[in-house]
Amino acid sequence: MPISKHHASLLSAFTVLVALCAAAGPASGFIVAHWRFDEPSGSSVAVDETGGFDGQVVGGAEFGAAGVAGGAVALGFGNPGALDMGNVFAFGDTDFSLALWVKTLPGATNEMYPLAKHASGYGGYLVGINSGNSYGAPGKAWFYDIGSPGQQAFSTTDVNDGQWHQIVCVYQQGGLLGIYVDGLPRENLQQAPMNPVTAARFIVGGLDYGGNVQANFQGWIDDVQVYDHTLKPHQVGYLFAHPSYVYFDEILPVTDGLRLWLRADEAVADGDQQPVAIWADRSGQALHVAQSDPAAQPRFIERALDWNPAVRFDGNDFLIRENVAGSSLMSADAATVYVMARQDGADLYNTVLGWGYGDNRLFVHYTWGGWLVFQHGPPTAVGGAGSWTPPAGWNDAIHLVEFKRESGLFSCLIDGADQGDQGTLGTPNLAAVQSLLIGSDAYRFNDMTGDVFEILVYDRALSPAERAAVRDYFQERYYGMGGVVGVGNAPRLQPALAVAPNPFNPRTVVSFELSQAGEVAVAVHDVQGRLVRRLAAGAYGAGRHELVWDGRDDRGRAAGAGVYLVRLSAPQGGAATRVVLIK
Repeated sequence: MPISKHHASLLSAFTVLVALCAAAGPASGFIVAHWRFDEPSGSSVAVDETGGFDGQVVGGAEFGAAGVAGGAVALGFGNPGALDMGNVFAFGDTDFSLALWVKTLPGATNEMYPLAKHASGYGGYLVGINSGNSYGAPGKAWFYDIGSPGQQAFSTTDVNDGQWHQIVCVYQQGGLLGIYVDGLPRENLQQAPMNPVTAARFIVGGLDYGGNVQANFQGWIDDVQVYDHTLKPHQVGYLFAHPSYVYFDEILPVTDGLRLWLRADEAVADGDQQPVAIWADRSGQALHVAQSDPAAQPRFIERALDWNPAVRFDGNDFLIRENVAGSSLMSADAATVYVMARQDGADLYNTVLGWGYGDNRLFVHYTWGGWLVFQHGPPTAVGGAGSWTPPAGWNDAIHLVEFKRESGLFSCLIDGADQGDQGTLGTPNLAAVQSLLIGSDAYRFNDMTGDVFEILVYDRALSPAERAAVRDYFQERYYGMGGVVGVGNAPRLQPALAVAPNPFNPRTVVSFELSQAGEVAVAVHDVQGRLVRRLAAGAYGAGRHELVWDGRDDRGRAAGAGVYLVRLSAPQGGAATRVVLIK
């Protein structure tokens, strides 16, 4: 059957955007530094509880003031002071974000710098308040990285009023600077490519002048956070609503064989309720899907589940990628697919994922005439191989569905509950090159109506331990999902996980304790989410266990200095902790 006329071609502009998404690769998701400033009065060190980048008190900086959450540091009262974090976070033209809370001294209208990694001649970046030397604007916050006056990202909200304000500054590769004040919406976006920093110090409450710290702030500062990626709007909103919290973009624990990873926060849209032109693939395979026809574009829903977004389909829209080879999605006799979605109960024919047609397909019908259907190869009759009756409460509720094909059997779990195994049919032709659609299939008979949060496609059958780890990822990311049995509301007994010494060089001990025996996986990931070292994968008994990481990757090469994540997956649950390798 021919593809819909809307499938015929994508506009060149969309092709360019897809290429940019491909170049960017999988998104990272770490907070790399977090200073809460909860130290007692008289302390001389500002403790970074995330990356170990502790700062030193300079001059009259004083802890113990009341902050927006817990304590705060007071600066600039008679004896000016600042906090010197050292020569860290030399971001070049790469994504990063800065988040902080400030409360200025009423009447302090001079130029102020609550955060800066900038020195004349060295470039860098800073967060300013008020105006000075032709830069900035009276009463406003601004984000600077290079360029002439006026090229900075300015706030529209006045922050110099003696009240607590959250400032979030985001940088996107290619020179885009954005600024938010007190949550959403973004208040300004400017173009100014980053001038790499060579020697400037990271200062809270001042500037680096020739290697010396100069205090330049009057007021209070609380909860400074540094992220290694560009915070998205819903994440900024979350941080504003939850002072002192962090937004941790959970690492997918299993990436071996991952062929497609669509998560709603990678959908390209201009904001809440706006059309989605592209949904970028996070897997690294660059299978981005797009839609050039405005009438067929789904919408981005900023807060579909707590602070997590979704892509909403209305039954007349879909996203597509032409000319996708079967071998780029799956193997002939094995696959594992996860879909987290909500279907509109008024529509009983909904396809979330569709590749191919005829006897050669990979389909996920979220329902087809009231049945949940998974097709890997030839189609099945409703009620036949690869179809299950959804549980009570299925319609209009969010569910996590997990499919697997292995050894001639289909299996399905809904919200962690096993729906039983069924025999499979024939295998797909991996040499075939066909269209990949999200929110529909090639027949266009049953476009999706509802919300899609996330889709994972693996070209192999994941092991029981791996499948448990992926379910744990969904639980962590979408914690608090109302009404989702076995995912967000299930009680969890997390295994104890610790790393010491931390920071370390040249080796550290990873210890964990299990309340029950079972398959365990322990791995080290870098801040981009890439696997660095597998420390354990196999059966472990109940009790305490210790593993040594010698600071090397799986090939025996020395890992670079920086922040890493140690993640444990076990039958009783998962746990993760950060570790800092120093040189």
